[in-house]
Amino acid sequence: MPLLRLKATRSIQIMDDFISKFDPTEQVDVEWFQHMVKVAEDIAKYNFITEANKNPMGAILEDGSMLTWPQIHSVLGLKYAKAVLNKTAWIPA
Repeated sequence: MPLLRLKATRSIQIMDDFISKFDPTEQVDVEWFQHMVKVAEDIAKYNFITEANKNPMGAILEDGSMLTWPQIHSVLGLKYAKAVLNKTAWIPA
């Protein structure tokens, strides 16, 4: 399998791992997502991959896969928004 295809396949696996395991009804998942929004707002203060990997879902963002984060973050945001609209999300006080 060509290296580019292998990297693309791994990126999809990483994305799927984050997206499928994120549960917007779980306080720990939402608090981690909220923290990641703060990390993105002030990236210079953090090691981004270390913070992403502190997730409660056990998903791992590898060094070479950081470019997948914008897609992961966007889909997690949409998943959370859907849960908010359906009144099933855990919402911080």
